Amino acid sequence: MKKTYYFILIASGSWLMLYQIIVWILYAATKSVSRENADPSELEYLNYLVSLLTTLVSLFTVFTSAKQLKLLNKSAKAK
Repeated sequence: MKKTYYFILIASGSWLMLYQIIVWILYAATKSVSRENADPSELEYLNYLVSLLTTLVSLFTVFTSAKQLKLLNKSAKAK
């Protein structure tokens, strides 16, 4: 049960990183801004900030889950 939980966390973190990379590519290709009334430079800064935070959270999720899964496998082998 615990292994499944960690595999789900790893998969969701990986998909989140993949989604973020796709968003970066599309944003770089189109240079579009979602709101017309706002200052484009301010929105671009906020977009990059949110993208960076999203990537950091997903990396943390993947690496922490992988570490926990590795520890779980070690404890199962020791028993």
